[in-house]
Amino acid sequence: MPDLSVYSPPVASPLARLVDDYLMACRARGLARSTIQGSYGYPLRGIFLPWCQANGYTELNQLNGRSMDAFSVHLLEDGGRNGRRLEKTSVHAYVRAVRGFLNWCEQEGEGKIARPVRIPEFSNTQSGVFVHISVGLVAA
Repeated sequence: MPDLSVYSPPVASPLARLVDDYLMACRARGLARSTIQGSYGYPLRGIFLPWCQANGYTELNQLNGRSMDAFSVHLLEDGGRNGRRLEKTSVHAYVRAVRGFLNWCEQEGEGKIARPVRIPEFSNTQSGVFVHISVGLVAA
């Protein structure tokens, strides 16, 4: 008789649980499901959380300005989930989604990043220039 074992689904990291809470808060604000899935859910669950996991970030207080710069550079140089080069508009949108999540975390008292998150600009006149957006992440 084959050995049987109980399947235990992987436990979501504290950071992944915060993302789920944030997406629920977006829904509670009345945002459309399609907006939540496309503008927030995919960038956070499909791009940001896998990058965090690959780099050992499982909790909000592990993130800082340098890690967020590394995330932006990763998107600019290595592309998205499938490794294809991303347009600057996509990188901008993904980092904005993360910034919105981090702002929400700060408002909820979960933590704050110490210095602003830099968002790559995508205008043709200033391509590759970083803009400071006021968000910080310091352990609460």
